[in-house]
Amino acid sequence: MTAVPPGKMGGMKSVRRTAGAVATGAVVVMLAVGCSSSKSSSVATTEPATPASATAVSQPPAGIVVPSGPIKQVVALPVPGQAATLSTDGRSLVITTFHNPAERRPLVGTPPTTHTISLPASAAAVAAGPTGLLAAVPDAVLTIDPGTGAIARREISAPDPLSITAVDGDTTAVGTADGKVLLVHRSGDVDTISGLVRVDSLAAHDGRLVALDRAQSAIAEVDLSKKEFEGRQRAGNGAANVIADRYGRFLITNPRDGQLISFYGDPPVERFAFPVPNGPYGVAYDDNRNVAWVAESGANTVTGYELASGMPIQTKQSPTVRQPDSIAVDAAGGTLFIGSAAGDGLQAIALG
Repeated sequence: MTAVPPGKMGGMKSVRRTAGAVATGAVVVMLAVGCSSSKSSSVATTEPATPASATAVSQPPAGIVVPSGPIKQVVALPVPGQAATLSTDGRSLVITTFHNPAERRPLVGTPPTTHTISLPASAAAVAAGPTGLLAAVPDAVLTIDPGTGAIARREISAPDPLSITAVDGDTTAVGTADGKVLLVHRSGDVDTISGLVRVDSLAAHDGRLVALDRAQSAIAEVDLSKKEFEGRQRAGNGAANVIADRYGRFLITNPRDGQLISFYGDPPVERFAFPVPNGPYGVAYDDNRNVAWVAESGANTVTGYELASGMPIQTKQSPTVRQPDSIAVDAAGGTLFIGSAAGDGLQAIALG
């Protein structure tokens, strides 16, 4: 199937699939039009979405599982077959290699190996950066060399960070519990943008940055030139995480409503709200195969949805470790990583 950029889908309507039938009619609710530089005291909020509680594992997990303590977040590293996992207390990173790096093929060669990097403070979130791993800790951004464990610290004013992402080679974005995004530039400058209730998840693509606020179940684009939020839009009733795919679609999991939601355009508008059962929470995207992977925390399952046509089509599904709240894709190496928040290990599945 030939991939269709979402910009060519015209006025495509939201689609929901139930009992073999397809119905249209998802509604986009605008929270605020235009830009905002301060948080309104009258903003309606909801209880932030959390992962569904998993049942006991009913099937053996697919692929390979490496023993691990409870995992808060998993990140794919540039070396094929290599992942970093953040402990639930945020104080350590475990680097796991599932193959011989010289072979540049996943899940073959030497058995999986691990080494641990201790962090100087508790990290709220980690992300892949241009020169290593990025970690958001109270009042600082850490840049971590996953090979040597060397850590560089950059001071910022963010005592309660929640999220972090690399915007480009020069700028890192940090989201905070009081609704701010800090743009931390390599030059030394820091821009602070206020206006949301909280910033739980961040996604960047080609110079664009989107922030997700679980308390409002909404997204807002960050205008990087004006240094302000613009075009806030509702994303269901329990949006949890946001990522970007290669076309610049922003994909959002909504465990409360059981949806995978897509926003696209400038400003981004909702393109679909697709039903996904069992508490979809973790989400990752495979650029090489144009597949969005969604972890269903309540069923210990991960499901792949092909997005080549612009609408999700389920193509693959695999059993996972218990409570698979965080997932990541190593597209080059062809590996899907799944982290168990219950302490049942780090799972790796070869995508072929």
